[in-house]
Amino acid sequence: MIIPRVIEQIYHNTLPVIEKTREQVGDIIKHFCEKNGYLFEDRIKSSESVAEKIETGRYATWSDIDDLYACTIVISLISEEDSVISFLENRFEKIKMTKRGEANKPPDTFRFDSTRFIGKFKQPTGLEFETVMFEVQVKTIFDFAWAKTTHALAYKSEKLSWQRLRLAAQLKAAVEQLDMLILGFEQASEYVGQGHLPEIEDKTTIQIFFKDKIETGLIPSELTPKDWSRFSDNVYRLFQAFKGERPTGHSNQNLSNLKTCLEEIKKEINKLGFEKMPRSFSLFQFVTCVIGSLENKSAKSKKHKYSFLVTEEMKQFYPKLKILGEIFKLEDLDDEL
Repeated sequence: MIIPRVIEQIYHNTLPVIEKTREQVGDIIKHFCEKNGYLFEDRIKSSESVAEKIETGRYATWSDIDDLYACTIVISLISEEDSVISFLENRFEKIKMTKRGEANKPPDTFRFDSTRFIGKFKQPTGLEFETVMFEVQVKTIFDFAWAKTTHALAYKSEKLSWQRLRLAAQLKAAVEQLDMLILGFEQASEYVGQGHLPEIEDKTTIQIFFKDKIETGLIPSELTPKDWSRFSDNVYRLFQAFKGERPTGHSNQNLSNLKTCLEEIKKEINKLGFEKMPRSFSLFQFVTCVIGSLENKSAKSKKHKYSFLVTEEMKQFYPKLKILGEIFKLEDLDDEL
């Protein structure tokens, strides 16, 4: 592509300012994304893209171009967008903003409509340097995937065709539907037909059992697992190992020892009471200690390749603890230390 010399010259002269904007703005937004678990992507517009943008006729002056530097914040849920917008408005000078769904478009049209924030860098007191306007797009993960996969194929393709644009629009419609389903996940899940899977029923029973003990104050709240789904799955595998089965986490039938295992854990919780409940190891380790302290010939005779983390605190609290598999080894860590 041949770029008009005057555009090339202005772009070259402005590039240091654009790079400074990226340095100042990009670092702030990137840190915000890392802190909140959002994906971040940015770019400086090329001279070729700038020249093509000017040729659209939508810009009257060089200073009107608002995306010489642009970045994207990728959120998981639409509901997270408000907090991102609040951050942008507090941290930068807002020039204009178009929120998701505000752009005028017919109901049967599906095209780009992510939130776009146009801003300028707020100069710290006593420190002045030149910056340019920048653009921040806020997209959901699905919307980001749509843009990444279809932009080059449909909108910046060497071949312009009705079919390509139609397919891109259909994919965009699917993206909007996915975002709506995620936003209303709890309500939408109620309309999904009820299935039957014994392992899910057992894991749900495990989760309800321990949640109830924490909510009623029998188990200290600081022992609450970070991930209830993972915890329930781990306990389920432990019960399988105690039964002498291979701890796969899957089964086509309900655990025959589920009620017995939970009853033993309940007895131990009641015996210890809130004050004596161990706080030097995790809730799963506590369950491991209780189950591992029970007599069980099936588990003894069939030890499967399944590793447990056993700490000194566990051994001191439960000296009769028997491991139903292998012990997680820390030698590599000890060597490094």
